[in-house]
Amino acid sequence: MTRGQVREKAFVNDDIWVGYCDITARDEPGQWHHHANYDSIMYLMSGRCRIEWGDGGKQAIMSAGDFGFFGKGVVHRVQIIDDGRCDYVFVRLGEGESVVAVDQPGPRVRSGPGPDMFPDDLIFVRPDQREPGPVTRGQLREKAFVNDHIWVGYCDVTARDEPGQWHHHANYDSIMYLTSGRCRIEWGDSGKSAIMSAGDFGFFGKGVIHRVQVIDDGRCDYVFVRLGQGESVVPVAGPGKRLRTGTA
Repeated sequence: MTRGQVREKAFVNDDIWVGYCDITARDEPGQWHHHANYDSIMYLMSGRCRIEWGDGGKQAIMSAGDFGFFGKGVVHRVQIIDDGRCDYVFVRLGEGESVVAVDQPGPRVRSGPGPDMFPDDLIFVRPDQREPGPVTRGQLREKAFVNDHIWVGYCDVTARDEPGQWHHHANYDSIMYLTSGRCRIEWGDSGKSAIMSAGDFGFFGKGVIHRVQVIDDGRCDYVFVRLGQGESVVPVAGPGKRLRTGTA
C-alpha cells in the first residue's frame, strides 16, 4: 500500500503480479512511487485521475476506459479529479519488489537488467484510439498496444443465442478481467465450464481450447493481457485437448 492507493492481488508468481487498485487520493495527490523492475499495464474502470511522473512536471488525465503502460522504474503519483469512485485493474511483469515508495519526483530508476518493453516511459490509450483486433464468432476484440511478446486489448462478447466459436491463444498465456455482465466459459475435451461475473479475473494457459457465451441481458465485456508470441487467436472446429504450440 502507498498513501492514496489501496491494492489487492488476484494472482502472483515469480514474474507476474495481477491485481486491483482503489484510488483514495482526493484532497491531495497520492505518494510518489515506482514499480522497480516491473512493467505495468493498467485499465481504468471508473472515474478520472491525474497521473504525474518524472522530474520535469509531466502529467496526463486518465478517464474510465483508458489503458496505461508504465515502464520499469518510472516515478509517478496519482490523484482523483472528480467525485465518486476511481479504480483500476493491472498486470505487472517483472521480478522483485513491485511497489517502492519514494519521497519526491525524480528520473526513471533503473533497478534491474532487461530491455524496455516499449520505448516510451508511459503510454496512454483511449477507447477511440484502440484498433480492430482478431474476430471470432461471438467476440469482437480491439487492441490497445502490442509488441513481439505482449497483446493488450478489450473484447465485447456478443455470443448470446449460441456459444461463440471454439478457439485457443496458441503460445500466449492470457489474463482477463470481466468488466461487465456474466458469461459461461467452456474449455477442454471433457465438458468443463465455469461462470464468470463482472469483477472476476481469469487465467487461460497457452493452447487451452475454449469458447464463451453471455448468460444475461445487457453488455458483457472484458479487458485482457496476453503474454507470448506469434498468432494470438486461433479458431478451431470443436473442443479438444490443450495444444502445446511452443517450447516455453
